[in-house]
Amino acid sequence: MTLPLFDGIPELHLEWALQRFTRVELEAGVQLIEEGEADEDMLIVESGGLDIFTGDTHLGTAAAGQLVGEAALFGYPVRTASVVTSTPCRILLLNRAGYAELRDSNSPVAHRLEKKALELVTDRLRTVGERIANASEGTPVKSHATAGLFTRVARMFGGGGQRRTDHLDVPFVLRQTRMFGDAPIDALRSLGQVMEQFSFGPGAFLCTQGEMGETFFVLASGKVEVLIGTPDGGVEQLAQLQPGAAFGQMALVSDEPRMASCVAVDKVAVVTLSRDAFEPIAVADTPAGSALRVALIRSLSEQLAYANGQLAQLDWVARSRSEGDVRRLMMASAGVEANLGGR
Repeated sequence: MTLPLFDGIPELHLEWALQRFTRVELEAGVQLIEEGEADEDMLIVESGGLDIFTGDTHLGTAAAGQLVGEAALFGYPVRTASVVTSTPCRILLLNRAGYAELRDSNSPVAHRLEKKALELVTDRLRTVGERIANASEGTPVKSHATAGLFTRVARMFGGGGQRRTDHLDVPFVLRQTRMFGDAPIDALRSLGQVMEQFSFGPGAFLCTQGEMGETFFVLASGKVEVLIGTPDGGVEQLAQLQPGAAFGQMALVSDEPRMASCVAVDKVAVVTLSRDAFEPIAVADTPAGSALRVALIRSLSEQLAYANGQLAQLDWVARSRSEGDVRRLMMASAGVEANLGGR
């Protein structure tokens, strides 16, 4: 059976690639994945259907042609949901060793899997974000950041300021992150050619709550505070980011406004990737494209796990509409924005 996922891939390439998969046939009611277990296999449903749960909550289904468990294949091995066959199924399994062989041979199947996995994790993160926003039964979760807030925060740290630089060793900076730590050095060099470098003075806003974002940041030096404006006009700290932190990834894949502000505590240096630079690389069948896709799948999967956990803690919010509840919702959304799940 040829899956639509692999449409257009030359037959010889596909036949060779499918030898790296294991095909299994299962009856209905078989548990394939258990939430919380460590595993590294990704599943592709050839036929039949799967049910997906977290605890007793039904999250959704997977039908023929869909991927399940993709986060484990790309470096996030702890399962965040359980999966059970709902009908008799035929499943293709791919482990990391098989994927690595596909990737290292520059197989078009590897590139197709990466693109599909990135699409899936992005869609799931958007869905969880919407559920967080709706958890208050209609209470709007909106930015409470104001011009006065920004002025007060800037005064806390300094006068700010931004300038373009070119002194950073970008591949080295990327290698210090969880996202890109195991990427091939040649791929990082290629990414470095399209990334920009900036330095910011204390008090400068790298990104601002409520604004549309188009830039992803990797912190090379200095410290950055992650802050949100609260309904009473105050400021709440969510985290302090250290060198090697990556943040703002959602701006590359989402059209939602920033849910938190990131402010330089001292002089900081960053490398950045704009959405305009990201888009052609993300679809390219090149080592740099593969490295970027895998890094984002890994990072967004960590954010998804964090968001799922926050959503579970916010279940009770649906029964209350207090300012405190709105604050918790804002913090949950802002934690996803700041990549707190990957820290």
